[in-house]
Amino acid sequence: MTPVVDFCPALPGEQPGTVVAPLPALEQVLLGGGGAIGTGITLVLDLLQIPGELTVVDRRP
Repeated sequence: MTPVVDFCPALPGEQPGTVVAPLPALEQVLLGGGGAIGTGITLVLDLLQIPGELTVVDRRP
């Protein structure tokens, strides 16, 4: 199944779906920050069905 990206978090309004080519596995990814931007990045990686290991590091007060 080819993933389809049907939104862009940076542009407002409706946007047509875009079929993307399957991406290679990301063996190990470190994401610094789990706030709004980090969450968006994580959701896009999930939407694109990219396999691999994701570690999120976030400093909370």
